[in-house]
Amino acid sequence: MAETDISNIIKRLEEFNNLLHKGIGEEEKVENLFNLVSSDFSTVNLNFTLNKLYRNYNVFKSYKDILNNDLYCMYLNNWLNKERNKYMGSQGNPSENTFTSKVLENNETAAKKSHQENFPCALDIKKYSQSIIKVRDILHNLCGIRNNFNKKLSILKNKDECFEFYKYMYKNINSILAEIANSNDNDIRELNDIIKKFKCNGSGIHNIFTEIPCEYERLSEKSTKRDCKGEHCNLEITENEDYNCNCTYNDIFVSIFFSILGTFLLRFVLYKFSPIGSWLSRQKEREKQIRKNLDDESFHEYLEDASSPTQGTTENIPYHMPYHTLKN
Repeated sequence: MAETDISNIIKRLEEFNNLLHKGIGEEEKVENLFNLVSSDFSTVNLNFTLNKLYRNYNVFKSYKDILNNDLYCMYLNNWLNKERNKYMGSQGNPSENTFTSKVLENNETAAKKSHQENFPCALDIKKYSQSIIKVRDILHNLCGIRNNFNKKLSILKNKDECFEFYKYMYKNINSILAEIANSNDNDIRELNDIIKKFKCNGSGIHNIFTEIPCEYERLSEKSTKRDCKGEHCNLEITENEDYNCNCTYNDIFVSIFFSILGTFLLRFVLYKFSPIGSWLSRQKEREKQIRKNLDDESFHEYLEDASSPTQGTTENIPYHMPYHTLKN
């Protein structure tokens, strides 16, 4: 089957993401564009980040057909959040102020060197967990697909395109829910806030689905009738009645997504603010204390046994060896 437009856009978005996060190889020859003189390992990491910032402006030029400026800047800021985490975890003397100031200072220079001088992104570097960074990237991917879907209204009438679109949406919703399920309470609250406030060309998360109904008109089903005379056979094509299908799965996806998200938030609220949560917390503390006391007692008994002399072989206390017969 021929590749659909949506499949091609998805593939190109994946390529763009891979290039955005790719390291800099020697063949790219951009390492010396930004060279912060220091032997400190964290500074070396920062130097690579600045050079990749320049490289990524160049990457954007190759994907302008599927990305607009606003969406690219969303990707770039999230990439910088990831680079910030990597820098802060490096050896040496990493400083958050140093990272932010150097990136802001060299952002415009990087844009100019890549001939994007009219388009330096407005940077907004923040401290996010890895889960939040992953979810933000997924939201950006969904936004990119949605934007391209709207540009080509003709594909709304194509069954394969529509199914490919919703399959991609379903996969990414599952990925978001998986990240939420593995997140701690603070991240769940922040993820909920980010998802609710997320905007794609002025539209919220709900409209990523509801503004793109998957409506298509199924092609006429054709049957063939064989008409053979002698050695020659002709196929007579007969058309069945047209069948119109209005297939919209957006309400289902949105309902499931926000129902599960609401469940996680309800669990958090009950645990933190309800009497049930307080009781569970007390029970956990009590269980920890009991385990600690048992461990302490076992340890003291072990020390007493280890310090006492062996009495089993003295004349006063007989030594008993157990005997087991082998007879049935």
